[in-house]
Amino acid sequence: MKVEERLLKVEERLANHEERLLKVEERLANVEERLLKVEERLLKVEEEIKNLRIDMQEGFKRFERLITALGARWGIMSEKALREALKGVFGKEMGYSITAWNTYDESGYVYGYPSNVELDIVISDDKIIALEVSSHIKKSDVYIFRKKVELYGKKVGKNVQRLIFVTPFIDDEAREACQAVGIEVYSP
Repeated sequence: MKVEERLLKVEERLANHEERLLKVEERLANVEERLLKVEERLLKVEEEIKNLRIDMQEGFKRFERLITALGARWGIMSEKALREALKGVFGKEMGYSITAWNTYDESGYVYGYPSNVELDIVISDDKIIALEVSSHIKKSDVYIFRKKVELYGKKVGKNVQRLIFVTPFIDDEAREACQAVGIEVYSP
């Protein structure tokens, strides 16, 4: 084979390689373009996930507030139901007088500022019992209950002989405080 023929074959091969190289470059350009589109989509998905996480957190907060409100409402309804049961059983059946004593504490003795104060009072003959029915008792409730009883004594002029908490849940610190100041606790 002559040198010229060889050169022609090499040129043909080079032309084929150039053609292939151009096709590879086209494919690479297409791949780059597709990668850019995928990257754009990925950024949008990341943003949507971020927004979804924020929406979920807000939803969980709303759900938590709703559950808390329902629990509080259930607690209030349970307290009222128990008070009514006590009035029915002890009032009608056993002759006790059960009343919700309400007063205005103009000096702020109980809460530290002027406010309305309510206390459940059970009277049997000469014995006076202060009763607090609550869905949850914490340590500060013990102090407030004592202050209510003291205000009752000052305003009515009669001493309370027994102080009683009725609750399904009481904090350990509150239970200890009740024992220390002589408040009876009826709780599971």
